[in-house]
Amino acid sequence: MNLANYLPAACAVLTATRDLAPMSMQSPNLIEYLVGANGLYARAVRREISACLALWPGRLGGEHLVVVEPHFRLNGPRVPAAIVSEMLDLARLAAPEEQGADELLFYLTLGEAGWTLHVPPQEATTVSVRATLDAHNPAYSQAVLEVHSHHRMHAFFSADDNREEAGKFRLFAVLGDIDTRPTLVVRLGMWGYFWNLAPQSVFEMPGEVQDGWATDEA
Repeated sequence: MNLANYLPAACAVLTATRDLAPMSMQSPNLIEYLVGANGLYARAVRREISACLALWPGRLGGEHLVVVEPHFRLNGPRVPAAIVSEMLDLARLAAPEEQGADELLFYLTLGEAGWTLHVPPQEATTVSVRATLDAHNPAYSQAVLEVHSHHRMHAFFSADDNREEAGKFRLFAVLGDIDTRPTLVVRLGMWGYFWNLAPQSVFEMPGEVQDGWATDEA
């Protein structure tokens, strides 16, 4: 994947000094690069989330540089466990044992009343899924989080996911092993840069759903 194809032109390179303000929602930049005493970082902000992630952590000289603290902030509640359970139930319906299992795609938006789950019109196979709704549809254009099911396969992000999810600033998750030991993996996507996150930082986890990153490490 050529990252240059996905990065926005509206960007800036800033020096991380003590008087550097947080990124503003009114910033003309979609992404800002920060040069700090501990390396190169990228930050972005939207109404629902803000983040700063490490691109090249390392020591840099300069008496005015300060340490940049990476962060992810969800500006609202976590996705309720009831919605996670609903996605799991719908994913199981799309993968009946007596038939071929299809992936399933969900969009989640976050408003004043909390999270809303959307199941868009879609075309799915055992190894792929894509929405067929218009890109201007609010379910897509306002989505904070995209989730897709890997049915009986493990939860992981594929090379196809990397290409499809580049060029967006939102959260992504995969739900896997839905019939045996359901797992979730979650990451932040920032215009082609990705950062794996603990699912618990985004979701209230039902008892039957496990952290897929921790499962992989076990």
